[in-house]
Amino acid sequence: GLSFEMYTGQTCGAITAANIIFGLKYCSSDYTDKDSLRKVYKMIKTFETSFKEKNSSLNCGELKKVYKVDCEVLIKTSDEILKELLNK
Repeated sequence: GLSFEMYTGQTCGAITAANIIFGLKYCSSDYTDKDSLRKVYKMIKTFETSFKEKNSSLNCGELKKVYKVDCEVLIKTSDEILKELLNK
């Protein structure tokens, strides 16, 4: 599921930022537009799958404490995945 908890060791902020970008780019201003919502959810799921494959987790606490991944690396990875998905 989607979790937008920041500064709590939950979902990485780079993921949260990507989710917001997908929403801004693909969501219709009509909240009843189910097609645009489906597109956003699909993009988020694709992004999260790729991010997890590259970084082993989506969880900030795990990324930092268990996998010892630096935030700068996570932001760069997020940017690369975003560019790839947005240019399709």
